[in-house]
Amino acid sequence: MDTCTLRNGDLETRALRNGHLETRALRNGHLETRALRNGHLDTRALRNGDLGTCALQNGDLGTGALQNGDLDTGALQNGDLDTGALQNGDLDTGARQNGHLDTRALQNGHLDTGALQNGDTGALQNGDLDTGALQNGDLDTGALQNGDLDTGALQNGNLDTGARQNGDLDTRARQNGHLDTRALQNDTWTSGHTNILEWAPRHMHMLDWTSGYTHTPEWTSGPTSVV
Repeated sequence: MDTCTLRNGDLETRALRNGHLETRALRNGHLETRALRNGHLDTRALRNGDLGTCALQNGDLGTGALQNGDLDTGALQNGDLDTGALQNGDLDTGARQNGHLDTRALQNGHLDTGALQNGDTGALQNGDLDTGALQNGDLDTGALQNGDLDTGALQNGNLDTGARQNGDLDTRARQNGHLDTRALQNDTWTSGHTNILEWAPRHMHMLDWTSGYTHTPEWTSGPTSVV
């Protein structure tokens, strides 16, 4: 999915290219992602308390540095999550290897390891990262199952990620001009075209959602299944 800039909490999607996700810059507390390269997710840094992710390498997720009390995750290696250091009272997690989360020491009396409660990160299960709900303009990620990302509904202009199953991304309806994603069914990204045009009533300019751009089978196999 290639999305243009979100404005006023609205999602404008553009053309899918080579079956990869490419999002334009989001400003003012929105998600900014760059083009997918080689079937991986490459996101640029978000400023002002937003999520900034860097290029995905080898089918892994690498997030760039967030500053000013934001989450800074490093490059994913071997399909594992490696989060970089958070400064100024933020969470600093070390490299995750072999599907396990290894948190480094938090400096200045901050949280080192274990579950965060009350809008922080939840329990890790089966070597996957399960973060609890963040409210009020924060990132709410659901439990990762089987190493897949499951995005839930966006509410109040915030990102709420739910469960992604079978390595497929399923997007639900947008509500109140926000992005509401759920698990994509296997036939959505594999039918040779994107059959989610119901996304585009008013706020979205569905310019290039044609079968000519979406090489969707890549979403169901290989490194691209971890987007």
